[in-house]
Amino acid sequence: MTAGKVLIVLNDASEARAIADRLGENGIETCIALDGITGLAAVSEQKPDLVLCSKSLPKMSGLEVCKLIKRNHRHKHVTVLVLLGEDDDTVSSLEVGANDYLIRPLHMAELVAAIRSHLHSKTSITKLKDDNKELATILEISEMLAFTLNSSDLHYIIVHEVAKALAVERCTLLRVDPSGQRATIEASMSPDDADNPTLRLSDLPEVRRCLASNRMVYVEDTRRDPELNLVHEGQHFAVLSTPLATRQQSAGRLVFRMVRQAEPFTYREIKFCQIVTTMAGNALENASLYESLEVAHAQLTEISKKDPLTDVFNRRYLFERLEVEFARSVRKGTPLSILLLDVDHFKRINDDFGHQAGDATLISIGRLLRDSLRGQDLVGRYGGEEFLVVLPETDQEGSRLVAERIRCAVGEHAFQGVGQRKVTASLGAAVREPGDTTTRGVEALIAQADRALYEAKDSGRDRVICYQPAPEGVET
Repeated sequence: MTAGKVLIVLNDASEARAIADRLGENGIETCIALDGITGLAAVSEQKPDLVLCSKSLPKMSGLEVCKLIKRNHRHKHVTVLVLLGEDDDTVSSLEVGANDYLIRPLHMAELVAAIRSHLHSKTSITKLKDDNKELATILEISEMLAFTLNSSDLHYIIVHEVAKALAVERCTLLRVDPSGQRATIEASMSPDDADNPTLRLSDLPEVRRCLASNRMVYVEDTRRDPELNLVHEGQHFAVLSTPLATRQQSAGRLVFRMVRQAEPFTYREIKFCQIVTTMAGNALENASLYESLEVAHAQLTEISKKDPLTDVFNRRYLFERLEVEFARSVRKGTPLSILLLDVDHFKRINDDFGHQAGDATLISIGRLLRDSLRGQDLVGRYGGEEFLVVLPETDQEGSRLVAERIRCAVGEHAFQGVGQRKVTASLGAAVREPGDTTTRGVEALIAQADRALYEAKDSGRDRVICYQPAPEGVET
């Protein structure tokens, strides 16, 4: 590897060759131009790290060459050293952008030392810029990972950001199933992978090795690896696979895999990949924990809404929803009906067959109610053996039909644990019709349904009664 490339622009060919030979001895690559115009063209063609030019040149002066190099944004990073005579103005060379100047007569050792020093500085600055760019990329990816708590989004970030930073042909995140036979593509930079999301692990030797050692596996040239050479049919690829360390592996282990054609990965790129995949493993761990907490929270929220025995809504949650439906009925001018159901002679079931039989009866009633209702209807346990049903956008006739359907379903059901005894239910219905100004709130509507239920039980049970408001002037 050379220490850099120098373009020598002098009008003396022998002097230029002597300098080139001396620089070559020091591991520095050189090219020569003998006039200003040729030298300027060589900057674009040869892409040198440093230009050594004489102030006095045929066709175009060295100062003009320097000025044009520094004005071109593609070449302004090129270091320019100007050779001056003893009587030349040193300030003029710096004014046109030269990085430094040397005074003739030249001392070869001094010239070589100056060029080596500038090349070293340039290399150091380039490395520092590369380090800063790499650090900025790592920080940017780190922020994305830190603020993402969805596993699928994290998979996408890992693959696409690394692929963008390292310019690879293929970049995938694989989940290897617990059997170790197949791998599923969780994320990929290639849309074609969506057509074939499942891969055989026998076609991925480096992934198998990666899982077996639990370490990164890097193959610089697949042609030199018998297994990979066979898989890639003699083509030249560089392949890198590394496991993502996560504690949650019940669904399979995650492996990050990159492929680049012909050109190997550099040491810096491999370290970059290690840093990012380590961060990604931590981010996926956090996302998994967050998703588990979300699931647990959703389960607890659902449990908090339900009656533990019958699995219908509990009284507290049902009243919250009834308040919402009542407000919607008022706002939209739509009817709202409710039903109160009471299991007839429930105490006798408990007394004659035991409380377990009574509980089983209530569980079956809850199931029958759920099966008899629409998706937008609500049912909950009102208390003891009573259930409350909420029927949005349902008028009195509609509520009567639903109540009769429920009454028949209960009467025809064969309840377990009660012998041959027939279980029946009484229902009271109440409705808030559009424009109703007398039913002022949920409590009033429930009171109407309760009055209708009392009438149903008082008139023989196993029936449906719809609340009818008393005629004007008649007290109830």
